[in-house]
Amino acid sequence: MLFVVSTERHAAKTSIACALLARLQHILPVPPAVVRLVETECLHDEAHDLVGRDGPRLRAAAGDHIPPLVVSPYRFTGRGPPRVAAERAGVGLTRQDLVSALVQAEDFGSMVVVDTEGGILTAMARDALLVDVCETADAHVLVVAIDDVGAENSALLAVDACARRNVKVAGIMLNQAYPRAEATEDPNDFENHRLIEAYVSTTTPVYPTVPFIAGAKDENDVISGIVAHLARHRIVESILATIAPTPERSAPGRPASSSPSSDPQTTGP
Repeated sequence: MLFVVSTERHAAKTSIACALLARLQHILPVPPAVVRLVETECLHDEAHDLVGRDGPRLRAAAGDHIPPLVVSPYRFTGRGPPRVAAERAGVGLTRQDLVSALVQAEDFGSMVVVDTEGGILTAMARDALLVDVCETADAHVLVVAIDDVGAENSALLAVDACARRNVKVAGIMLNQAYPRAEATEDPNDFENHRLIEAYVSTTTPVYPTVPFIAGAKDENDVISGIVAHLARHRIVESILATIAPTPERSAPGRPASSSPSSDPQTTGP
C-alpha cells in the first residue's frame, strides 16, 4: 500500500498519483486500486450524490474498475482538515473507520494507492493524524514536494515524522510540473534535490525531479507528461522494488476485527 502525501497545498500530488496509477496499469498484471479516504468541499450531482473533485479523476486513472464508494468512502461539503469537515457534518471519524476503508479497497486491485488529503500530519480523525493511519495500515509513503525555496526543509520534516512512527518512506519526489505564478527564479537554483539527498537515509530514494511540462494545454497533458517522466526514469519500478512485501510482513492494514461498511458515504450538512 502506497500513500502519496504532499508537503504543502498545490504540490500537484493528485496529478502525480494519477500518473502513478496510469503507469502501474502498464506494469502490474492486475490493475491497482485507488482510495481518496476523505474528500472535502464536495458538491451534489444531479442524482443528489456528493461528488468530490479528485475521486473521479483518480478512479479514471486507475481504470474505472473500482466502485466510486470505495474510491471516495468519506465525502463532505465542508472545508478544512478531514477531522474538522467530518465533525461539522456530525461524523466522528476514527482511525479504525479509515483503515477499514483501506482494507475494503484491497479487494479491487493488486496494490492500493492512497491519494491523501494534505500532508503527513494532517488531522484525519478524532484519534489519528495521517501518519497514524499509515502506521496502522503498514503502508509506505511517497513524499511529494513542490521544488521551491524551502522544499528541503518540508521534505525532511515529513520524512522525520514518518521515522518517529516507524512508517516506511518509499521515496521523495520534487515537482516542477506546476511552477508558482509568482516565481521569478529557476527552481534548480535552490539545489533541493542535492540537499535532500545529503540529509536523508541512503535507503530513502530521491527520485528525478518532475520537470515543467512544456506545451501542456490541460490537466490531461500534464499527467501524460508526468507519466512519460516516470517511464523514462523507471521510477514506478523503483517504487515497487522498495515496497515489495517480504515473507515476514503481515498483511497490511488488516486489524483483528474490521467490518467495513458497504456504503460509507457521508453527506455534509
